[in-house]
Amino acid sequence: MKLKKEDLILIGHTFSQTMNGHLSVITDRRSDSILLREVLKLFGPEYIIAYQDDFQWRNGVCDWEMITNLPFEIFESLKLN
Repeated sequence: MKLKKEDLILIGHTFSQTMNGHLSVITDRRSDSILLREVLKLFGPEYIIAYQDDFQWRNGVCDWEMITNLPFEIFESLKLN
C-alpha cells in the first residue's frame, strides 16, 4: 500500500489547530500514531508527532490526542482539495 499526503484526513475523527498553529489529531486508537508518523514523513522529514497523550472529553470518553508540528494551513489545504 502506498501512502499519499491526502491520507492525513483519514486518520482520526477530530482535527483542530493548536495555539501555535499546528495540527492536532484526536482518534480512538493509539495505533493511528504509526500511520500518522508515516504520512507526516511525506510532507518532509521535519514534520513529527511532537506530543501525544490521553484526551478526556466532557462526557467521560477517553481518546488519544496527537499534536504535530505540521502547520494547520497545510491540513486545511488538503481538506479543500
